[in-house]
Amino acid sequence: MPAALSMRQRREIIEQRERGVGCSQIADELGVACNTVNNIYQRYKQKGQLAPAYERCRHTAIRKSKANRYEPPLILRAKISCQ
Repeated sequence: MPAALSMRQRREIIEQRERGVGCSQIADELGVACNTVNNIYQRYKQKGQLAPAYERCRHTAIRKSKANRYEPPLILRAKISCQ
């Protein structure tokens, strides 16, 4: 899942949708998918919430598959520094 949109972008989506601007036009202007515009607007209408659902955003921790890539160089570095 990609990173969350900024609050400025979210406010812009809400303001434009409430002025009657179409989803595809907003999406093109902000460089996001039309589904993103619809999801943010629907969440705002249903819950009155503008803040992102951070639990669904990009992971911040290193995943196991990526952690394994760093292990061999670190072991080699430790061996070199001990000599």
